[in-house]
Amino acid sequence: MTTQEKNTIIDWATVGVIISWATFWLFLLSPFGLLAWLAILVYLIIKKKVPKWYLILSAWFIVPLFAFLFSTFQYFSGTACLLSIGGPKLFYGIDRETRVESVSSGCIPIGFELFVFPANNTAIRLWTNLLGFQKGSYKGFFPTEDEAVKIIESADTINVQEHGQFLRFLSDRQNVELDASNIERLQSCEHYKNPLTKVIGKTINQECFVFQCLDTTTEVRKTIYLVDIKQNKLLQTYFNSYY
Repeated sequence: MTTQEKNTIIDWATVGVIISWATFWLFLLSPFGLLAWLAILVYLIIKKKVPKWYLILSAWFIVPLFAFLFSTFQYFSGTACLLSIGGPKLFYGIDRETRVESVSSGCIPIGFELFVFPANNTAIRLWTNLLGFQKGSYKGFFPTEDEAVKIIESADTINVQEHGQFLRFLSDRQNVELDASNIERLQSCEHYKNPLTKVIGKTINQECFVFQCLDTTTEVRKTIYLVDIKQNKLLQTYFNSYY
């Protein structure tokens, strides 16, 4: 191969790397950038030049790898979160399968999510399957939506009182408290703010408190809330549970 041909190969590889980093984080450009990168990669392969260094330098490889490694570090430090796109109705709370917090970046994708979120979530699920829930995770009873509906069907009517920054429920002779900001966050997202004074609820295994509102709008009432009793915080909300 002549020097000119080598320089051409290097130039194309450089262009591919630049394209990958310039377009991966923009939703409208990333598909075109990925196609251009693939075209250059195919060209280099046809030329029988294995572009290992080129592959490693591209955003399509480095960004998912970094996301995977960073999520792995978070898992072992007990701070990992599942990442996704959508409103708080879909992604607020703790994921039942992995017991890590589920977080949304919002309803509108920017572009980088496709290369970051799957790698992040794959790492969490991999380590959870191999080693169990990350440290500090809730490990108690965690009903599915169908199970929560059945629990509500046999639940008791419970009065709710404000106690500082917490809402206090008296369930099965046990005081259950919930950080009020958990409810306020969801209410602000749904454009309603009603005082919570009465619910139907039930405590399971002294670990999980399951409740549904009684004294507010139909939209709010059909939501079922799961509370981590020890941590005084919401585990999950099921929004499609009709009473």
